Amino acid sequence: MDFGINKGSIFEHAHSGEHLKEQDELPRSNSPIFVGRLGSFFSLSDYSNLEIGLSSSYGVHSNKYFNFTGDTTDSPINEPLYFTYAGFDFKYKYRPDSYTALVIQVEGIWNNRDVRRMKASDNESNKDVKEKINTLGCFIYADYRFNKIFSVGAKYDFTYGILGDHEAYNTLSNDDKNKTQGIEGWVGYYPVEETLALRLGVQHLWYDTVNEQPRDAETTIVLQLIFSLGPHKAHPF
Repeated sequence: MDFGINKGSIFEHAHSGEHLKEQDELPRSNSPIFVGRLGSFFSLSDYSNLEIGLSSSYGVHSNKYFNFTGDTTDSPINEPLYFTYAGFDFKYKYRPDSYTALVIQVEGIWNNRDVRRMKASDNESNKDVKEKINTLGCFIYADYRFNKIFSVGAKYDFTYGILGDHEAYNTLSNDDKNKTQGIEGWVGYYPVEETLALRLGVQHLWYDTVNEQPRDAETTIVLQLIFSLGPHKAHPF
């Protein structure tokens, strides 16, 4: 129940290049992906604790066909596309009594990856080029629980790429120029310990586009009902 109205975050969009699919995409074959994470937990006092973590990954996110000459009679060349990402996370929790709790969390990610782009030359039709781009994403949120059954919170999100755009290699979704930002706030009510929650939230997204038609900002109102079923061991509320 510590998270905001969206358990995920738009900052995850910053490394969406790992998930893009197109008709001419080839299987990754046996290319390995290396993943690592280092985390630690600290008790700061009788009422507060801190959790921090670092994570990273490296490998081939896909294989693509490239036409490097722009000549349609040439056979395309199969090229692997590599990615490297590094992330960090930080979570602070202060709980002075069973009725009050404050949670502050920050997560961020940096991604460097190969992408396929189409560029036109003076004497040739569009040809494929292989480029490296860097993207970033992050979010920060705070949630305050009071009187045991109420909470208020807020969150800020940021990511490169235009959230919601079609995921392909030559769209606003997969670039290092356009940006999406979001702010949201919520109020929560927890009538039955942590097995039932009602939450009302408002999210506002806006977009920064480069050399493209401006995109209108969006505001969404969400009403959530969250519940859990089944046995669980005794725990403090």
